[in-house]
Amino acid sequence: MKTIAICAGIACFATAAAAQSGPDMNFGGSISYGIVSDTSSDFEYITLDFNVQGQFAGSSGLGYFIDYAAIAPSDDLGANIDEFYYGLTYDLGPGTLQFGRPKSVISDLLDGPRFGENPDAMFFFGQFAGSILPLILVSDDEVYGLRYDGNAGQVQFGLSVHSSQNTDETLTGGVVSYDAGNFTPFAVFETLSGLGAGQEARYSLGTKYANGPFSGLISYTMNPGFADDLNSIFLTGEYQVNDEFAAGLTYLHIGDGVTSQEVYGIGGQYTFDVGAFVRADITQFSGGGDPLYNFEVGYTF
Repeated sequence: MKTIAICAGIACFATAAAAQSGPDMNFGGSISYGIVSDTSSDFEYITLDFNVQGQFAGSSGLGYFIDYAAIAPSDDLGANIDEFYYGLTYDLGPGTLQFGRPKSVISDLLDGPRFGENPDAMFFFGQFAGSILPLILVSDDEVYGLRYDGNAGQVQFGLSVHSSQNTDETLTGGVVSYDAGNFTPFAVFETLSGLGAGQEARYSLGTKYANGPFSGLISYTMNPGFADDLNSIFLTGEYQVNDEFAAGLTYLHIGDGVTSQEVYGIGGQYTFDVGAFVRADITQFSGGGDPLYNFEVGYTF
């Protein structure tokens, strides 16, 4: 049976459960149909994402989470590429512990869908501007870990450790950020055991920005993709024009001091009152070739 179809069933069940569960359970997600075209060929796809989190009734800080996202060709749902996170949470008072298969601790700062990104190339952006964990999960479904998130006043910090049962490799991520009002400067690192000298670690410095309808992020990463001769600069911004329409841009620079490549993207989304939405994105690589045009319709629940 197809994974994306199974998880669609889980999403439907969770929607009904959330309606009956009251304040101890939160559920949300979306489903969409899209087309990516470079004027010479088309790729039609289906996406599904949902997340469930809550507390066990009568427990003292013990909860759970499920987080799923997938993209698949519309004519072959069994060929899906997905991310599946799940496990238990425990409120420690000064922080929260997750165990099972949590997301990397750096994902809350650096990952996420952005305007101008072609969804078919989401792992390309991830390995240079976010956590590499989703890329690992494409070929290895025996990855488990722990994650801790804490805070001390305006300082937020966290650590996550994931281990593969198939390769014995360990992925470790850490983050520290400071809430300075409109700006949230941050520093993150990620290490992957088993690589050669100089390739085991990657580091990022940057800041997030939010002020009314404007939000954005800029970061500089050393050793992106765990390549010791690379660096990357990532910039993304969004403007919420009104309650229905938002637009934004994405820019990624990858270089080694001699050669470089840039990726440019712009996009926008209109959301109707009932939760349905339409979206369009354009992505262009500096190496040449036609732009990638992405058109998507979907529903948020």
